[in-house]
Amino acid sequence: MSAEEKIVAHLSSSTEVSDRVSGRIYPLVLPQGAAAFPVLVYQRIAGSRVNALSGYTGTENPHFQVDSVAETYSAAKALAAAVSSVMQDSTSYIALLVDDLDSFETEVGLYRVIQEFSVWNKE
Repeated sequence: MSAEEKIVAHLSSSTEVSDRVSGRIYPLVLPQGAAAFPVLVYQRIAGSRVNALSGYTGTENPHFQVDSVAETYSAAKALAAAVSSVMQDSTSYIALLVDDLDSFETEVGLYRVIQEFSVWNKE
């Protein structure tokens, strides 16, 4: 299973996250006209594969950006805290929080917490 599939399945099955987003987890971009918040937007931003002399080992180390988007700063921060906790508690992959950043999108009036995770995944 790909790292993306594992991450989405794990976040979706966690009540800590799913109670907040109700299935609103999107790849790459926030859908135009999204009316319900908060939401998560994720994307693979980098990645490498672990190779040995015999070739690819089946282990990958992609980096994922997970954005927690909400109508209030406190809701975005609470969702980001839940995402961080759930990602780092996974047993199907290893996720390490590498970086995070707070942002406000003036044009649409939304708060965004951007988190970068280094993920170790056995395909």
